Amino acid sequence: MKIALCGYLGSSRTEVAEILALTFNLEVFNISRILSSLGDLSSLSRSGEIDIDRVIRDKLVEILKNKNVIVEGRSAFMLLDRKDVIKIFLNAPFEFRVKYVSERRGISIEEARDDVTRSDKGKETLVRRFPCKSPFRFNEL
Repeated sequence: MKIALCGYLGSSRTEVAEILALTFNLEVFNISRILSSLGDLSSLSRSGEIDIDRVIRDKLVEILKNKNVIVEGRSAFMLLDRKDVIKIFLNAPFEFRVKYVSERRGISIEEARDDVTRSDKGKETLVRRFPCKSPFRFNEL
C-alpha cells in the first residue's frame, strides 16, 4: 500500500499518518526523513546548484519501488500524478487549524494565523508546480 497524505497546516496530517502507519504496518516518510536519508547534498549539485525537487522526487520513486509507505507533507504533493498511490487530502476549518498550530507550537494565535495563511498560499503554489491530472482544484478543498 502506498499513500500520499496531503493537507493544510494544522489538519492533523502527521497524527493521521502515524495512526495509519501503526494500523497497516507502514513506514512514514516526509521531507525531513527524505532529506536526512540523502546525506551530503553537495555530491548532487551541478555547478553549485541543486534541483531539490528533482532530488526528492527521485528518492520518492526509489522508496516507492520497494516499500509500502505513507508519504506525508510537502513531498506527498509530488506524488499526485502517480496512479499506484492512494491520495488523501486532509483539511479542517481555518480557525481550528490556527488554534491547533498555536497550541502545538506554543505560539500566539496571531502568529499561528500568519503561519497557517502563509502555508496555505505556499501549498496552492506547490500543487501547481507538480503534474497532476486530478479532477479537483486545490483552492476548492
